[in-house]
Amino acid sequence: MNLLLTRYSSVIILVAMILVTMLLGFYYHKLVKESLLNGQQQAGLMLTKSYANSIWPSHAGFVQRAASLKREDLQNSDELHYIHRDMRRLVRGSNIVRVAIFDLNGLIVYSTNMKRVGHQHAPHAAFQSARTGKINSSLTFHDVYETRRGELERRHIVTSYIPVRILDAAPVEAVIAIDFDTTTSMEELNTQQIQTIGWLTFLMALVSILLYKFTKRSEQLLEKQLLQREKDIKHIRHLAYHDPLTGFPNRTSFNEHTEEAVFRAKRVGWTMSFMFLDLDRFKLINDSLGHQAGDQLLCLTADRIRDTLRECDLLFRMGGDEFTVILEDVKIPEQAADVANRVLDAISQPLELQGEEFTISASIGMAVYPRDGESAEHLVKCADAAMYRAKEMGGNCFSFYSQEMNERFENLLKMETALRRAVANEEFFLQYQPRICAHTQQIIGIEALLRWNHPEGEMVLPSCFIPQLEESGLIVQVGTWVIREACRQNKLWQDMGFEPLCVSVNLSSRQFRSESLVNTVSSALADSGLEPRYLELELTESLLVDNTEHAISLMHALKELGIALSIDDFGTGYSSLSYLKRFPIDCLKIDRSFITDIASNAKDAAIVEAISTLAHNLGIGLVAEGVENINQAKLLKGFGCTEMQGYFYSKPIDANHLASILNQLGSSTLSTKVAKLMH
Repeated sequence: MNLLLTRYSSVIILVAMILVTMLLGFYYHKLVKESLLNGQQQAGLMLTKSYANSIWPSHAGFVQRAASLKREDLQNSDELHYIHRDMRRLVRGSNIVRVAIFDLNGLIVYSTNMKRVGHQHAPHAAFQSARTGKINSSLTFHDVYETRRGELERRHIVTSYIPVRILDAAPVEAVIAIDFDTTTSMEELNTQQIQTIGWLTFLMALVSILLYKFTKRSEQLLEKQLLQREKDIKHIRHLAYHDPLTGFPNRTSFNEHTEEAVFRAKRVGWTMSFMFLDLDRFKLINDSLGHQAGDQLLCLTADRIRDTLRECDLLFRMGGDEFTVILEDVKIPEQAADVANRVLDAISQPLELQGEEFTISASIGMAVYPRDGESAEHLVKCADAAMYRAKEMGGNCFSFYSQEMNERFENLLKMETALRRAVANEEFFLQYQPRICAHTQQIIGIEALLRWNHPEGEMVLPSCFIPQLEESGLIVQVGTWVIREACRQNKLWQDMGFEPLCVSVNLSSRQFRSESLVNTVSSALADSGLEPRYLELELTESLLVDNTEHAISLMHALKELGIALSIDDFGTGYSSLSYLKRFPIDCLKIDRSFITDIASNAKDAAIVEAISTLAHNLGIGLVAEGVENINQAKLLKGFGCTEMQGYFYSKPIDANHLASILNQLGSSTLSTKVAKLMH
């Protein structure tokens, strides 16, 4: 009876131990699974915060306008490549196998599976939850899991839907879905559980030992996961506060350090300085040699700056080609000047990119505490204003902040605001100035000139606002409008029955460097119906000598459209005469500075005559700008100048006025009497 009882007891104990062990095993499996799920969810949240801090500002606009793009255009957009590049930097070294970004309507704006880009996400509770600001994660098993590198079999995947927002209290701007591959961890866990239960079933005597080993092993596995999670969190935090390209602290880090630096300076009573640095003409190198060379240049420059700083100084990369330095414990402003000089000297040393030697420079602006202000925000603005002053001084120099800069900076901001309003309110318009044949006195061409009809009632000339358009980046948008409007108006004159004339349009340096220039011109011609031979683009010498090979290639692409090209303000730039035989130029426009005193200055006359002979021998046209009296016109005709333009013939006039004059002229001959009409 006792033996039977013992047997039953043994069986009961064994069964109980097995059941308890199985229950404990399954319960522990659940706990580890939840811990793993929470860990991956936290890693996804940190990745999303890093994305929102360091990358989202660069791509937010693209995500918001993605819904307006066709699926094919979205999948082929350059911006998608930049998002993919930045995302690869963020997830490098982690167990993330798939990332997707959705706008708030569920459109897949980006995915590591490019085939999914542009598709609408099916209604999903997890997506809807993230859209309202809540994080949703789930662990699923996949027999076959597709990635951009191919199919993976039997994978345990944690999928987290996380809202994207700059601040915790800010509205949700997008949703990011992240897939973590936890197969290794799950397989290790499953293997341990099966082994433990198996040994307990067959070896009751070793249940305690096996349970102990299982517990110990599981604890080690959990500890390993926790250590890896802590490592991942530290890595993601590092990415959130450091520039992924150079490795130096980023703008987010700078914003946090500025207040701390000023607080320390106030507490200790020392002087400190903020230094803003911007590379001169970096975009030219970036556009010419490509982004890879540009990235290499930024890394080399960052290292050079760091090597010149003191141990107590902090270097930050703000983005693009902008860097900032916090100079603490500066006893006198001259110490900051010494640091700036060392930085400029280091940056200006020759460097090699893609087998070629380059020399670059930088513009530096500095503000000093407490001389220039006592708040970090104000000092940062002062240093920024001083940097722009250094750029205006020609670059490769530094400038300390002064009160006059602040007033000027505020005026520039007002001007930029007014220009943006002018673009939105269509306040820009064109005037036209005829080009006259020196022999027949006929109007044989017209130049389109940009004007600004200011809301206060005055007409503003381009010299007063073109530099600000260039600096703000609006010049490309406005320049595109000028090309399209000039083509449209010229075709309209032809449709009115006037003899076809060639209209010339000035190009800015930013327009010429724009990758969309050829498409812009082609589109303007196609939309207006204007034949290409009736459009001429005017380029400056200085614009052409920057990256000559690229300029020649672009000019040939424009010539293939059938348009004409001319060099404006010839003689005032930096080009070599040897360039003329390489550039596909149709015409030279002599700068007005040589025309003004041509009747009284023998040197000006000799220069104009030489340019005329040069143009004649090269078989290209010649236009004299700024002709204001009959003596100038006679001399220019005698020198062989074929076309003239200036107030002697006509000031710039609006389209209706010019149409009226063309209608009166009939044959387009410009007599002295008609010239008076044009004034």
